[in-house]
Amino acid sequence: MREYSLYIKILSSALFAALVAALLCGCAPKGNSADSSSDGNSQSSSFSSERIKHELYSDGYATFLKLIENLDNKEQYLWKTSGDTRANKGIINYVQEIQSEVQKNGAEWKTKNKSTSVFVKLDHNVYLSGGIAEYEDSRESEKKKLSYDEYRKKFGVLPCDKGFAGYIIDETTVMSAENDFSGEEDYSLKVNLNADKAAKNMVIQMKNFGGLNDYPQYDSLQLNIVYDKDFTVLYFSVCAVYDIDIAVLGKMKCTMNINTECSYN
Repeated sequence: MREYSLYIKILSSALFAALVAALLCGCAPKGNSADSSSDGNSQSSSFSSERIKHELYSDGYATFLKLIENLDNKEQYLWKTSGDTRANKGIINYVQEIQSEVQKNGAEWKTKNKSTSVFVKLDHNVYLSGGIAEYEDSRESEKKKLSYDEYRKKFGVLPCDKGFAGYIIDETTVMSAENDFSGEEDYSLKVNLNADKAAKNMVIQMKNFGGLNDYPQYDSLQLNIVYDKDFTVLYFSVCAVYDIDIAVLGKMKCTMNINTECSYN
């Protein structure tokens, strides 16, 4: 029974690492917002009347950069995330659930992350302001303050880092990006990332939180983003498959699915 309990605790820690790493999200370089002008006489806000307006962004990668740019230009937003990571080891099917919030208010950021299972409850919360990251971690006895660079060295990512949802986004990390204009009002974008490059900072956090022997190795990493006619992100999901290596348990394959709703003040 003691060995079984130890097994579950180690596994829970690893799953929490993967989830939290995915949820400490980022921002992007500043730029101009999307052009709201219209070439035609009709000013309808329906999808059909807006199609010409978005022709310049029919390329998925260009669309993704515009979404990130608009997100960074927002003074305030709130992301609420829920999801799970699942892993199998022998006859045990284990599920680690998570709820998370990321709040931006000007130059200040707050994150709240809670991960729970039958056996484990873990928390990691961060407050960013003025170049200082103040965090509390359920594994540590008190709050601590680090510079942004010190925090990155220890945990890999900050919610204010450039990119999207903690992932590095550029021409080398985006393998494909495809728009779907079949919706009546909202648009969607499917992005496949080169995880070895896009998640190179997040795996630092995953290793730290989970006490892993090595960095996780990804099989796949996909983002599915829903946005409106003004290139505002409304919702996104992250789907990933990767291998981890933990002392005693050895190598395990994990599947992560998390969903985030975005709101703006």
